[in-house]
Amino acid sequence: MRHHGGYPAQIYPCRDGYVVLGTEPAGWDAFVDLVGDETLRNPDFAGLDRRNCRQEVD
Repeated sequence: MRHHGGYPAQIYPCRDGYVVLGTEPAGWDAFVDLVGDETLRNPDFAGLDRRNCRQEVD
């Protein structure tokens, strides 16, 4: 299920069930710190335009 507002905002499967994830531009850096994937620091992903980069972000 994908939300069409902020992105990413959807339900992701994880090891022991599911997790709901949603982030806004102001929280993106904290999200990247949390997941520890430095490739997400790409400037193309920093704003709402990251919706155009779904393949890379997902």
